[in-house]
Amino acid sequence: MIITIIFSSSIFSQDLYIEKGFVIIHSSKYYSSALKIAQESSEKMKIDLDLRDYKPDSKLGLITDVECGCGIVHDYIARGHTDDGQYVSIEYSNMYEGFSTGYYIVIIASGRKDDKKLKESLVLAKKYYPDSYIKSTEVYIGCMH
Repeated sequence: MIITIIFSSSIFSQDLYIEKGFVIIHSSKYYSSALKIAQESSEKMKIDLDLRDYKPDSKLGLITDVECGCGIVHDYIARGHTDDGQYVSIEYSNMYEGFSTGYYIVIIASGRKDDKKLKESLVLAKKYYPDSYIKSTEVYIGCMH
């Protein structure tokens, strides 16, 4: 007996990217500079510092040696995939389409670019870091395994 299964092409043609915004307060070619600002901004703005156990790497930007729940150590996964909200983090600009390359960026929030909380985070950031801004890019939201 042969069973033929026909799938609707619309199920598999869904766009796996979504536009996300990031509140950026600082960028630097040097991780040490970004870390200083990240720690300082976390205290000033009372926002948790969440570096996700990533450390600087001269070739890859950021790396980790922490195993995922699946038992594998994954490459750097940039913010924006499933972690909208407010936090202080250092990210590597090469992982974001349209960002200048080779920078460690300090962000304090991410979310859909029209999210009210993202705009509120920018207002807070500008009190301490007047050059803060929101930069948007397409972020992959599909499976990471």
